[in-house]
Amino acid sequence: MTAVWRHGGVLVVVLMTLLSPTAKAGGGNSTASAPSPCPLDLRYVATFPWDPAPCAPPVSNRTACCTTLLSVLGVGLAARLRATGRFRLPSAAASAACLRAFSTVLSAPPVSLPGSLVQDCFPVQSQFAISPDYCAGVTDVAQYVAVVGDASVAELNASCGADLTSMTVCSRCLAAGIDASSRLTVAAGNGSKSLNCFFLTVLYAAGISSPAGPHSTATAACALGLALSTPSPTPSPASSSTNHTTNIAVAITIPIASVLLVSLVALLLWKRKRHDDDITSRRSIHLSGSGERRSRPRPNTGSAGRARDVLAETLLRKESATGVAAMERFVLVGILCAHVTVACRPTMPEALRMLEGDMDVPDLPDRPKPFGQRIAFDEFETNFSASSVMSGPFVDFGDML
Repeated sequence: MTAVWRHGGVLVVVLMTLLSPTAKAGGGNSTASAPSPCPLDLRYVATFPWDPAPCAPPVSNRTACCTTLLSVLGVGLAARLRATGRFRLPSAAASAACLRAFSTVLSAPPVSLPGSLVQDCFPVQSQFAISPDYCAGVTDVAQYVAVVGDASVAELNASCGADLTSMTVCSRCLAAGIDASSRLTVAAGNGSKSLNCFFLTVLYAAGISSPAGPHSTATAACALGLALSTPSPTPSPASSSTNHTTNIAVAITIPIASVLLVSLVALLLWKRKRHDDDITSRRSIHLSGSGERRSRPRPNTGSAGRARDVLAETLLRKESATGVAAMERFVLVGILCAHVTVACRPTMPEALRMLEGDMDVPDLPDRPKPFGQRIAFDEFETNFSASSVMSGPFVDFGDML
């Protein structure tokens, strides 16, 4: 009887403990406070041969450091895409967890970078979370293929599926990626999404198109633009030299790719709207007959400051005022970049700032300027000189040129 009471008493104590409000509250709090896990395997950060020099303290170029960290994190995002078929991270909590884990790995040996770099470069903790409004409703590989189109995706897979250590192959991969990104941007119907769509294409090229995957040094260097601390393993010194040249070419072509991406988006929009203009033109020709006067060549209205006259009437009717202003800006920047005088052309960073609206487009010169003439591209009181003889006297050549 005593043994039975002892066992019964133990059972009562256990039941009271399980059913007590304190135990329930404690269990609920522990579950609610559990942090969301990061779905990325970031162990590669410590072993992958990437170059941490741009982020070594003291950081002299924050943009270069943040670009490097974005490419390093892109390796993990592309690996997740390759494994699950889903872009970026599933939620804001997962994004914050991965940024915390990324900071921990960077601050630990052998990388040993300042732990504050991640917070400085990525202040928005949820910025790597995917959502349907990120770019044309694309969140997984199937949606990406459906929006971009089978032909464009096949070209991307063929161009980025070869040996990316070759500079020629890497250039073809970049061109195919720009074409796919432009189609995504057109489907999104918002030019401000062009950079987001370009990031999705970069992840697709590294994670899906490349047979070696994003953990390959050649794929990381070409598709993700990641600078390597050591050359990729190659069978010959000639191939090693090719790898080095590829890394340099990628660094040079990144800004060019951005400008081409914007230009291709504008071109596709123009082609989409052109069909209505062609129908209108054919109707006009049919009704005018052979006795009407011949049409005159269109004057150079773009360089005369009337960029709106270059745009098709259909675009002016259907686009908003903001869209028309953006297209006018693209026309002016294109004319300026193709100016006959090389010194009058802006640099790639300046052209990008003009296209994005962060910098005013200067007046377009109608003819080559005399030596000593200034052309201001910088909005912060420091002028970019179009001539190397700024120290000499300024002479007014009048109409001599």
